Amino acid sequence: MYIGTAGHLTSVQTHGVENIFALMIPTGDLARMPQSWVEGLADLGVRVIEFDGGTGRQISSRMAGVAMGSPGRVFGSAVSVATIARCTHAITLDAGFLPNREDMARLLEASRANPGAIIQARPPRPSPRLAARLPSLLVFLEAGVRVADGGCGLRVYPLRLFEILRARVDPWIHPAEILVRAAWAGCPIIEIPVESGLAAPQETPTPWRKLRALSGNTFMHARLLTRALSGWRHRQYHAGAEAAVGQPFWSGFWRWLNPMRAWRELRQGGASRSEMAAGIAIGVFIANLPAYGVQTLLALYAARRLHLHPAAVVVGSKISTPPVGPILIVAAVWLGHLLLHGSRLTRADFGPINAHLFARMAPMLLDWLVGSVVIGAAMAVAAFAVAKALFGMTGTKDER
Repeated sequence: MYIGTAGHLTSVQTHGVENIFALMIPTGDLARMPQSWVEGLADLGVRVIEFDGGTGRQISSRMAGVAMGSPGRVFGSAVSVATIARCTHAITLDAGFLPNREDMARLLEASRANPGAIIQARPPRPSPRLAARLPSLLVFLEAGVRVADGGCGLRVYPLRLFEILRARVDPWIHPAEILVRAAWAGCPIIEIPVESGLAAPQETPTPWRKLRALSGNTFMHARLLTRALSGWRHRQYHAGAEAAVGQPFWSGFWRWLNPMRAWRELRQGGASRSEMAAGIAIGVFIANLPAYGVQTLLALYAARRLHLHPAAVVVGSKISTPPVGPILIVAAVWLGHLLLHGSRLTRADFGPINAHLFARMAPMLLDWLVGSVVIGAAMAVAAFAVAKALFGMTGTKDER
């Protein structure tokens, strides 16, 4: 790994903080960048730190003490190099987008004005496709942060933030994860609109790499959602911002529960249709779980932890009321038995109501649990699609 400068370094003194920016970029990506674009960073006062993000091996021995290892740890070593070089902020690029000079200057100026915040680029026209907007929805569920593109890698990070984030979190590999973990830590996130820039040259991924990326992102978001639902405390990042003044508990609680607020926000574009549809889908999933009697409490807890309106989640959980509820139970038990034992349930498996029935209840509960998760997931996806289509008839447009 080595460090070099794209021209003469400049710095700006703002609020008593000297801002020195470093562009963190894998060597393969830097080699494909237009030379004129890289040289243009010199006028903006940006250093270039190149690292091997593909194999994790050390590129050069010019910098002593640079660790080798996985790509995430190599990026952490690049952060260490930038810190030693007295840089204060790290810049990462998006895989398919190169900002023009004016946009890059605007991002750096926003970082100078807010040295403790992450500066996130906002694309000029976010894609309307669900697959492109799904990272933003998941970032909102996990951290309660609304961004136009949760997978956009064009950001400016304060290097102090990486002191509390795990070393294996790599903004190049998982840009959504580092955004979520930064929000958990209390780091401000500011979006800056960018205009159309150059298309970044990149390799065409193979089907195997696409499948690997999909499985990796699926596992990552499953892990983050589990952490968000757990309520574990996070190490806080102190950016020097003043703490927000809280409101009385009951005032905020009733405002949170008010269903009219959800309708007004939906009509005015204050709440995303995708978020409301996700709330209904999560409620439908909870309705399938063998948790009768506490499903409403689970719905309220999930809504609180995933930053959703409780009305949407509770409404979705009510699908388990009769006559649909018994049908869901029978279907879940039947499917769970088929998946676990490879055979279908028969009348003999139930037997008479006697002592032997209680001996059969434990495995039947396991069948119910397994089947309810599978059916609940399938119904949640269908409920999300239906709710999204119905919300599209409200005549409003998503805020994002």
